Amino acid sequence: MAELTKIFGAARCSDVRTYIQSGNVVFCASPTIASALRDDLQRRIRKQFDLEVPVVLRTADEMKAVLRENPYAKRSGMENSTGVMFLADLPAPERVKSLDPNRSPGDEYVVKGREIYLWLAAQWHWTLEAQQRILR
Repeated sequence: MAELTKIFGAARCSDVRTYIQSGNVVFCASPTIASALRDDLQRRIRKQFDLEVPVVLRTADEMKAVLRENPYAKRSGMENSTGVMFLADLPAPERVKSLDPNRSPGDEYVVKGREIYLWLAAQWHWTLEAQQRILR
């Protein structure tokens, strides 16, 4: 994650720190820098790691709204069973409608804007498998 932190610093972000080796990065950037940051970071990551990955950004206010809008926030045990998937863009309505709510019995999801809120009955583990159970 140290290399990822350096990439954000090179893109003129400040107070850069990563979160639990997840690829999530918390940082500060001026509105001018932030407006071009998504494409800039994707280019830098491609060059440094030879990876084509989407860069998904949220402002501090957007992150506060994510917490406020969590439909599972008041459920008992939510800290171990809920998560949020951040989408780069609004999903097409037909893609949302095509999601199968019965694909993973006991698990639930709610799509709100560019977020997918997850409730995983067997406790939350942020794995590719858990993500794909909801999105397939």
